[in-house]
Amino acid sequence: MREALADLVIMSEGQLSIALDIELSAELKNEGLMREALSQLQRLRKSSGLAINGRIKLILSCDNHELLSALKYHHDYLASELLASKLTLRKVPEAEIKHQPENIDINGIKLLVCLSLSFNQA
Repeated sequence: MREALADLVIMSEGQLSIALDIELSAELKNEGLMREALSQLQRLRKSSGLAINGRIKLILSCDNHELLSALKYHHDYLASELLASKLTLRKVPEAEIKHQPENIDINGIKLLVCLSLSFNQA
């Protein structure tokens, strides 16, 4: 038997009952956004033909406060996972970006990405 009670899902079978809190905290939502962005950025890096161990420079821009906050909070982790010697996050309107950015979709939010090879391989 399964029933929902507020933000809990309760399942029972015989003498066993389990209650699961299905509400996502702000921290979990932010981590989910960051992980989706990381996955998309790794795909973009791969499709760009960059060496798997080559350092890159990234500029990420979007006008969504929630996504930008999640990326800023996890800045160091993202930079490490993407081998980014420089990772810049900013809220810049698309019209003001000087380079031709790649557009990636993060759960319906447009993230503009400028990716280049870093010549500083440290």
